[in-house]
Amino acid sequence: MVYWIMKTLTLDEYADRASSEPDEYLIDQFIPYPGRVLLIGPPKEGKSFLGLQLGLAVAKGEPFMGRKSRKSKVLYLQYDTPHKIWMKRAAKVRGHGLSFHPNFVMLDPADPSYKKKLDLRTNADDIKYVKDLMAEIEPKLVIIDTLRKMFSGDENSSDVGQEVFNNLNEIFEKQAVVYIHHTHKLSPPPGQKIQARIKPVDALRGSSFYSGEVEAVYLLLGNQLISDSRVDESSTEKLEWDKITLQWKFPDAARSDKHREKLRKLYASRQWENWFEFRKYVMHFDVSIPDHLINQLESELSASPVPPAE
Repeated sequence: MVYWIMKTLTLDEYADRASSEPDEYLIDQFIPYPGRVLLIGPPKEGKSFLGLQLGLAVAKGEPFMGRKSRKSKVLYLQYDTPHKIWMKRAAKVRGHGLSFHPNFVMLDPADPSYKKKLDLRTNADDIKYVKDLMAEIEPKLVIIDTLRKMFSGDENSSDVGQEVFNNLNEIFEKQAVVYIHHTHKLSPPPGQKIQARIKPVDALRGSSFYSGEVEAVYLLLGNQLISDSRVDESSTEKLEWDKITLQWKFPDAARSDKHREKLRKLYASRQWENWFEFRKYVMHFDVSIPDHLINQLESELSASPVPPAE
């Protein structure tokens, strides 16, 4: 009898694999590729507009919130709002100066093969339909608006959540996916104070299973984008809604760019023993620089040559 023995790795060998499997992003340390994130918020908070801007940034290869993006094809699956309203919305933002790009595509609702409803939990035909779309369109980023319109069943059930994400993960194996989703009611129970910082993973509506299946949860709430992320430091970014252009603006982006340039110059100014030494120095001597910005530059700076010691 022949016995098959599973190969094992020492912890050093396991850790060494990290250098041979570098992380990839469509938006630097914001949208992993392939990967999955949740963009959540209360109704009518502007999630779809933010999703549109995010997708167009990737389609054009332009920065988003000060982060570099990788120019890629984007598919926006819109199942939350009647298409007539969405078409008027698109025409309106274009008329207010937002430029589009052919890399950003949507399904044609007038096409005879277009499916008006999807159930990616129980309907095998719907699963095949979306798989065929991925094979034909070949998007690198898929934005789903909204997650709840993609499946049937009790969204509070972890069993339903597991069934849904098992299928979603198989369908979008080679894509980055942004799932737009709603929060539950964020008012605190009677007698309790409002949290100073609402944790996105606690705010999302439905089963907590969802947050375990994604790399990051981004909460759009009250002109802030609050993040709980496995690919970056958790942070809170200020946003401003421009009623004239109908776009979100990111006032922190310019300041973040100055911080990044400052970090680049500091790193190049001397030879550091390792990245940890540099990070510790910055966190101790310049507390004005947010932790998440230092983290964002790690792969760039730690791979760049440093001047020789004097």
